[in-house]
Formats: sequence, structure tokens, C-alpha cells
Amino acid sequence: MRGFGRTVSYEKFLREPMTKDFYEIFKFLIAQLDPQLEVEGKIEDEVPMIMRRLRYPVEVNKSKLQAISGPNTWPQLLAVLDWLVSLIQVNDGLIEPVAECSTNVAEADCEADHHMLRTFHENYLEFLSGRDSDHSVEERLRQIYEERVSAVQLEVERLQEQISGMDTQVHEFRSEHQRLLETQAAPAQLEIEADRLRSAIQSDDQRAHRVDEEAALVEAEETTIKLDIEALDAKNRNLQEQVESQAYSKKDIERLKCERAHLRRMLQDLKSDAEKAEQYVWELGIEESRLEESISRTVRFVNDKAEAVEGVVAEVDGPSGQELIDHVDLS
Repeated sequence: MRGFGRTVSYEKFLREPMTKDFYEIFKFLIAQLDPQLEVEGKIEDEVPMIMRRLRYPVEVNKSKLQAISGPNTWPQLLAVLDWLVSLIQVNDGLIEPVAECSTNVAEADCEADHHMLRTFHENYLEFLSGRDSDHSVEERLRQIYEERVSAVQLEVERLQEQISGMDTQVHEFRSEHQRLLETQAAPAQLEIEADRLRSAIQSDDQRAHRVDEEAALVEAEETTIKLDIEALDAKNRNLQEQVESQAYSKKDIERLKCERAHLRRMLQDLKSDAEKAEQYVWELGIEESRLEESISRTVRFVNDKAEAVEGVVAEVDGPSGQELIDHVDLS
């Protein structure tokens, strides 16, 4: 921004500094402070001397300038450049505008500010020359600052009261703004509520229509049931008339009912006896089968024995022997 004559890489300058780059930047910054000052000597001689004249608070040794890229040296030399930049900003922003009376100060405080800055200038000259043992300037500055602090405090109190009033107004405005926002949002909310009510009304209409249809169906069913009831009543009356027109009296009907119940009981008993008889017949069939099998075994046994006896007789009597065999009629 100040028109430095070379292009220096920011990253490279911070990581790998070169003595030539540092010296040229230093001379450029000194030229911003004093264009008439010529820096032509060696870097290790010029930099410490100039920084002592500017009353830099740290001693800049020649050994630091002979190896500027050292890990303990380079941060201190960067601090020198940063201090010079700050000094240039103060010089451009405050000292020169005051010297030219071009500062943007209020008319009521212009004379006091210039008096204070002149006092700063005189005190700084005495500081540079080493004649700052007298504390009168410090006392005068303290008095000026105390007066200005009092004035500033009064102004601060006035501004705080004004701020309080403004805060109250802002709070009222915000409340009114919030009410206005709520009022503006009310139509949209009402429209949403209206839509919800319309949907509810439509749903209720549909439900009512279904209820009407169901009521019509119920009425139709009720009419059908009434017709059925009337038909049943007519049939009941006809049956009642038929009962009353029968030749039998009520006592005869009761007697017949009793006889019917008795006959039903007898029929049930007979069915039970028939089931028992069937069971007995089934058991007898089982016993008959068992006896037939036993008789068959006995017949086979007897026939076997008869054949054996026949063989013995044939051997004794010869061919004139008789046949001996049993036959059993199983029926």
C-alpha cells in the first residue's frame, strides 16, 4: 500500500528470511518516518543506532543482525518491524494531522487538544534528550486528564440517561412491533382456523349423510320387521283359532301331551333295551366264535388220534380193519 519497490513473498519472508529483504524493508519503514534520513551503512551498525535514537524499549544487538534467520533471533527482528509499523500509523494518524491542525476534533475541545498534544511533543523531546527528570509536565497532563475524565464522566452519565430513555422507547417500540406482528399474523391464523373448521364441517356433513342413510336402512328394516310381526300375529291368531276350534278340550290336549311324554319315555327305554340286547347279541357272537374255534381244535385233535388208532388197528388186523372217524355238526 505504501509503494514498496520489490515483491516479497509473505510466507517465504516469514519462514526463510533473508538479510537483504529485512534491511530493505527496514530502510523503507524508516523512510516513511523521516524521508530525509539516509541509511547507507552496514545493517549491524545502522539498525541498532536508529532504534536507540527512536528509544526502542529493547536493545538490538549486532549479533542478532548477523544471523537473522535463527529461531531465537528472527521473532525479535519481526517485533522491530512491527513496532516501526505501529509508529508510522501513530505518526500518520495523529502527529502529522495535529501538526497541520487537520484533526477532526470538536470546536470546544480543539484548543485543549492542541495544548495537550503540544505538551506531548515537548515532553517527548525532553524524553529523547534525557531532560525528563522534572515531573511538572506529568502533573499538568494529569490535571488535564482529570478535568477531561470528569467531563467525560458527566457526558457518560448523560448518555447513560439518554440510553435508558432510548431503551425504554425501544422496548415500547418492540412491544408495539410484536403486537403489530401478531395482528398481521392473525388473519393467516384465522384463515387456518377457518380451513380447519371447513374441513370439520365437511366431515360432519359426510357423517350426517351416512347417518341419514343408515337411518333410512333402519327404518326399512323396522318396516319389514313390523310386517313380519303383523304376519306372525295373524298366523298366531289363526293357530289360536284352530286350537280353539278343535274337538278336543284343553284337558284332552293336556292328557294327550302326558301320554305323548309317557310314550316318548317308553320309546327311550325300549331303545335302551334294544341297545343292551344288541350288545348282548354281540357278546354271544363273540362267545360262539370262541366256542366254534375250540370245537374245531377238538375235532382236529380227535381226528388226529383216530388216524393214529386206525393205523395201529390196521397193523394188527390187516386189511379187514374198519375206518374210525368223528364228524361234528357245528350248526
